[in-house]
Order: sequence, then structure tokens, then C-alpha cells
Amino acid sequence: MLALDDRTPFKGERPPPRTHARTVWEHYNELAAAVDQTRERERMEALDTMLVFTGLFAAFLSAFIVDAMQNLQEDPAALQMHNSSNWRVRY
Repeated sequence: MLALDDRTPFKGERPPPRTHARTVWEHYNELAAAVDQTRERERMEALDTMLVFTGLFAAFLSAFIVDAMQNLQEDPAALQMHNSSNWRVRY
């Protein structure tokens, strides 16, 4: 087998590791890490905002629910239907 650069027979030895040039994967990993950090920061900020909004909404809604619960009454027609359906003797 011939080496590509000098046409001398290739002896199966590995070339020395590169020290000055980065490989494609090193460059990719660096770019991917930067994108991942940006996405993580944006999602954490969005999650914080969403949790604050959810807490405020729950507090606002519970105030109205507590006030509305005082005005709840049982429907007399539904109570009459319930009582009339239970007239049978159960064994």
C-alpha cells in the first residue's frame, strides 16, 4: 500500500498526533458546547418566568375560589332527584 504524500510503501505505522491543528470533532464540540450553554440559560430563564407566573395565577385564582365557595348552595332539584331515587329498600 502506498502513502498519499510521497508514494513510498506504507508500513502500517500511525502518523504522529497533531499538535497544532484541531480536528473537526474538536471544533464541533466547542461550537456545540457554546450552543448548549446558550440554550440551557434561555430555558432556565423561561422556566423561572413560567413558575413565577404560575404561582401568581394560583394565588389570584384561589382568592376568587375562596370568595365564591361562600355563595355555593346545593341545587334543590338535584337533592329531590337524589332522595327520590333512593326510596327502594336495599337488601
